Amino acid sequence: MTQHSFFKRKLLRFSTDLTWREFKKTAGYDVLMNYCQDGSTDDPVVLFPDLSPEAGLPTGSVFVSKEHFYPFGVGVDIGCGYTYAGIRNSKIDFNALVNIEVDLKQKAMDWKRASDVVQAILLGNRPMEYPHSTNQVNLYNDKRIPTSIANYLSPKALEWLGVLSPGNHFIEIHRVEQLRNGIMGEVKYICIVHNGSSIVGAVLDALLLQAWRDRPNELKQISRLSEYHPVNTLFWSIKEAAVQYAQLQRHKMIEWVCDMLDVDFFYLGDNTHTDIIRTPRGFVHYSGVSQVTSSEQILFLAGSVGSKSQLISVQEPTKTINGISHGTGSAFSSYELADGLISGITTNLDPVNLAELNKQYRGVDIASGVLIKNDLINIVADLYPVFVYKRGEKLANL
Repeated sequence: MTQHSFFKRKLLRFSTDLTWREFKKTAGYDVLMNYCQDGSTDDPVVLFPDLSPEAGLPTGSVFVSKEHFYPFGVGVDIGCGYTYAGIRNSKIDFNALVNIEVDLKQKAMDWKRASDVVQAILLGNRPMEYPHSTNQVNLYNDKRIPTSIANYLSPKALEWLGVLSPGNHFIEIHRVEQLRNGIMGEVKYICIVHNGSSIVGAVLDALLLQAWRDRPNELKQISRLSEYHPVNTLFWSIKEAAVQYAQLQRHKMIEWVCDMLDVDFFYLGDNTHTDIIRTPRGFVHYSGVSQVTSSEQILFLAGSVGSKSQLISVQEPTKTINGISHGTGSAFSSYELADGLISGITTNLDPVNLAELNKQYRGVDIASGVLIKNDLINIVADLYPVFVYKRGEKLANL
C-alpha cells in the first residue's frame, strides 16, 4: 500500500515505543506534521507516543489533527498501573476476606508520606498544603501557574489544576503454578494491586483546551514549544507526579493486604499499564505479567479510595492466562468525561469547544487494543489501518 493511499483511509493510528520527546527528534515527527497540515484531508490522527514505561514517561496519548494539536496527557488513567508482589506462604486463610468491609481511604493513604514524596518530586521540598478531609492533593497554587494559562481559567479551574486523586483500586490474589519472565523462587501466590489517579487526565485536558479556547493559532504552536516552556513544564510535572503518587498508593495497599493476611511477601515489580483492551463490559487493563498458570483467582476488594469496599467474588479456577486483568467497570471517552467536568465541576467554563471536539473525534476509540509484543507496540483496531513504528526506525521509510 502506498503512503498516499494509506493516508486516504478514514482513520489512521500511529504506534511507537518512543516517548513524545524522542519522537519529536525523528523523521517520523516531520512526516506526521506534514500529514496533519495536508489540506486534502480532515481526518483525525490518534498517536500513542509514550506507551513504553521503560522509556521514563507514563502511558499517555496525544491527539493530532489538521486543525488541533494536544501534546499532553489524555484520558483518565494517568498513573494507572499495578504493583505485584510474590507471597511465599503456601496457604492463605481466605476466610479472613469474606464479607470484609473496609474504608480504603484509611488503609491506602499515608498523607504525610504521600505529600513528602510529591514535594520531593515536584516542589523541591517547599511546603505544600493539602486537604486532609478529602481524597485529593493539589500540587499547585496560583503562584506556580504560568500567567499564559492562569489568565484564561476560572477560579474553579485554577482550584482543580494539579489535583491528584488516588483513583480506583482493584486487589487480586492468584495462586500460581508457573510465572514466566518473573522471579519465581518460593512464590506460592501473587498479590496484585491496580489503581489509577482518577480524573487527572480529564482535568488536564479540560484546562488545556480552555486555556487556548480563544487562541487557536497559539494552540497549534504548542508542538513547537521547548520542553522547558512553562506550559510543558507544568503539564509534564503534573503527569509525572501523578504516576509516582499512584505508585505510592499501590505500595501501601500491598503492605496492608499482606499484613491483614499475615503473610510474607517480597517485592516483584511495579509498572504503568501497557495493555488496554476494550471488551463488551468496558475497558480491561492487563497487568503485563506475561504468563501465569493459575488454579485459583480471588478478586476480593474493589472500589474508590474513601468509599466502603467489600469482597466482590471468588473467581472460578482458570486455565493459563496471559496477563492478569483488571476491569475498570464503566468506560468513558476522555473528552466525554472532560466535557462533564467542564459542565459540572468547572461551571464557569464554556463547554462549547469540548462539545465540538467530541463531535470531531466521534468514533475514535482512545484506549483500544494496545499490546506490547517483541519490543513493538501494536494497536489492535478492527476495520482501521495500523501503523507500527519500531524504536529508532524512520517513519518516512515504512
